[in-house]
Amino acid sequence: MAKPSPALLVFLAACSGEPAPTPAPDGAAATPGAGASADPAPAVAAPAKGPSLVLVTMDTTRADRLGAYGYDKAHTPNVDKVAAEGVRFERAYAVVPLTTPAHASMMTGLYPTQHGIHTNGDATLTDDATTLAEILDARGYHTAGSVSAFVTTRIWNLDQGFDAYFDQVSADADARDSRWGRERSAGEVVDDLEGWLTEKPKGEAFFVWAHFYDPHDPYEPPKEWAEKLPDRPYDGEIAYMDAQIGRLRTLAEAAAGDEGVAIVLVADHGEAFGEHGEQTHGMYAWDSTMRIPFIAKPPKPLSEPVAVDAVTVSNVDVMPTALGLLGVEVPDGIDGHDVSVFARGAEMERPPVYLESETPWTRFGFHPEWAAALGPWKLFATPNPRLFNVADDPGELNNRFSENETKARELQAFVQEIQANRTDVDNMTASPEMIEQLAALGYVAGIDEGPMDLSDAVDAKDQAELIARVERARRLSRNPKKSKEAIKMLRAILERNPQMNELRMSLSRVLRRVGRFKEAEVVLAEGVERQPQSTLLRSHLAGVLAQQGRLQEAYDLVRTLNEQVPGDDLARFAMIRYLKELDREREALALGRSWLVEDPNNPGLQALVGELEVLYADREAGEALLRKSLEDDIPRSEVHRTLARLAFARGDIEGAIDGLEAEALWFPRRQDIRLELGNALMKVKRWDDAAAEYAVLTRMAPTRPEPRRLWAQAVFNSGDYEAAAEVLAPAIKDFADDPWVLLLHANILQKLGQEEEAIVAFEEAKRLHDALREAIEAEQGIPVLEQPTAEDLDLPGMEDY
Repeated sequence: MAKPSPALLVFLAACSGEPAPTPAPDGAAATPGAGASADPAPAVAAPAKGPSLVLVTMDTTRADRLGAYGYDKAHTPNVDKVAAEGVRFERAYAVVPLTTPAHASMMTGLYPTQHGIHTNGDATLTDDATTLAEILDARGYHTAGSVSAFVTTRIWNLDQGFDAYFDQVSADADARDSRWGRERSAGEVVDDLEGWLTEKPKGEAFFVWAHFYDPHDPYEPPKEWAEKLPDRPYDGEIAYMDAQIGRLRTLAEAAAGDEGVAIVLVADHGEAFGEHGEQTHGMYAWDSTMRIPFIAKPPKPLSEPVAVDAVTVSNVDVMPTALGLLGVEVPDGIDGHDVSVFARGAEMERPPVYLESETPWTRFGFHPEWAAALGPWKLFATPNPRLFNVADDPGELNNRFSENETKARELQAFVQEIQANRTDVDNMTASPEMIEQLAALGYVAGIDEGPMDLSDAVDAKDQAELIARVERARRLSRNPKKSKEAIKMLRAILERNPQMNELRMSLSRVLRRVGRFKEAEVVLAEGVERQPQSTLLRSHLAGVLAQQGRLQEAYDLVRTLNEQVPGDDLARFAMIRYLKELDREREALALGRSWLVEDPNNPGLQALVGELEVLYADREAGEALLRKSLEDDIPRSEVHRTLARLAFARGDIEGAIDGLEAEALWFPRRQDIRLELGNALMKVKRWDDAAAEYAVLTRMAPTRPEPRRLWAQAVFNSGDYEAAAEVLAPAIKDFADDPWVLLLHANILQKLGQEEEAIVAFEEAKRLHDALREAIEAEQGIPVLEQPTAEDLDLPGMEDY
């Protein structure tokens, strides 16, 4: 084979897995973040003896899909066994048909009106709320939680009181669009708890919580259950979850020994399959999404099962009931009740239970779904009140309000009392990335923050047809292949309902995705004209202006917004970002520093100012801010990446890889992060890991040659030349005029012993390279170095992404 030219040898060296790390800014290397707190360690309770507790929260699980509740097609032997040895509550309700607020109620025994979380993403559980785990931890219990979805991760402060909290819900670039859609299987959840139970000291009491997200939409059971129940995927998800419940019970009972294990099985909410026009859950308070399974087994199994149907209970009762099963005193001042008395053969009366869904208000400005249930009666305390006897009318079709106003007024007064004692919480400092994800999924309010004025609010149930159309349009808008259809439907609905901000944001989002930025601008500008007080609309409008390169206009808009609504995070964060993009970094830094003085514990400001400090001023101070911003675990772009660059500057390649992996975990579709991570892995010769990253890049950018070439290069470096040839083959076909693809092809052919073919490929690569160099020289008017060093070489990469 002919000897390659020096220039091409440099190209080959650059492909060989030695890409230069992203340069860090000038300045001294930063030191790690702030040291450990000097506060004295709190007193530790002596290890508890006695029975242990297992709490299983079954996400999105309907009671009528379990064998214990009469479903003859169920595959739920483990749930049914727990019910056969404990108490089954026939009339149990969810507090909210959404995961985060429901779990906050289960863990604290408080209604949302007290803990302040009404929907996914609107607030976090406050530190002054006392959780089940904190109570047991204080009594010496070992505590561990393992969860399976973003909506139960530590971001929401549900980890209070747990010694161990397993919540790494990862996703690759093929996962659904947002972090909110990520989940992991029940088997993975139990794997975590199995390891923890194995290491726990023998003979000491414990509390484990397992959250299983499997039955949640989309219904995609494991292969075994997909094959067993081919036309019943939801049942298949529940069947798989049931098997893992049995596995967890076996592990827990082995770890607990003779003291026994109390078990509580409960759903956060149910699921609608078209009842009253609702698909899935989250909007209304109908029984399809609010009636749930609730089973409580004492540490020693009952000789006969107990079924309670005369008393209405709620998953707000989980915390006090779990304590009651263990014989632990229930704290005062909570909304939940200890219904474990039924396991001891006793009776009790429980006051009405409160139900809510405030999604109609936050999304559309319709009256919230506030309801109450007692015995067979259930009242919707909404503008068009409805009273149902759910024992006689389980489908909630016959409104009995006018014929039983006494019962209706009794339940209505209860709801009014709950609302009169309402405590609202506004402690969510989300990142712009999270806000965008929440808005895309319908969790961010279309109504601006402020007092809830319901004087003219209409009943959401009377708008069911409109809401159903909006939901269909929203689902379409999330499918890139349905953009044209989604735009048409959204425009039609918006024309008749111009006040619906959510539709404007959904429509603008789809228009932006297909590059129709001017139309998106008009849609949002019309909304701002109608509702000039809307910070959300104006922030979105600024984003559209920025996407069109009109950065000064975008900055002026959010600056005005910040003047009108001081302290608005969306405006402040956007101002910093736009100033940076306008090359006014010092101004951005000064502004961010001033806001940090006013609001020093704001993680979003810490992240933005920290990045600017690292890039333009004080590396050490910037790194400390970035690490501080990580404490709430809310995804914010560039935080882990900037820490990775600092690690690169210190020569800590493995530390940089850790940072880039964390950034990719938060933002799996960021192609630039995937590229940097792949390059870093090549630097330390982790060829297989690098190949995996480049393979993801190839799926994300199939029309570019670089990802596949880098993938093939990583496989080549591992020594598997045949596999490298197989990986590179599509690039040779699709990018036959790319000199770097042909150069790698030539080297693969040489390694495979195909010398003549290798020479042909090499000569063609050289010809294409020379032609490219001449074109660059002609365009730039300066000669290209014949023998550049590796530092001079800018290997074509993913600059456009």
